[in-house]
Amino acid sequence: MKAKQLVHLLLEVEKAPSTWATVTAIAAKIGCTPEVLRVWYQKYLDQQNLIKSRIYLTHKVLYGAEAIGAILPIASST
Repeated sequence: MKAKQLVHLLLEVEKAPSTWATVTAIAAKIGCTPEVLRVWYQKYLDQQNLIKSRIYLTHKVLYGAEAIGAILPIASST
């Protein structure tokens, strides 16, 4: 399996008690260390955040900041 496929597998089974429990279980099955899989997962999340940031900045330049909530869901502060 490629790193990207493993990350998607991790995203699918993220319903486990914790992300670390999921990482540990998958890593044992594929023959890598949990730390390697955790790093791949973190890189994936970082990439997704970068993509969302680029979308936000592009939208802000084109349309202004007011309508961005229609494209990117904003997390509540509660």
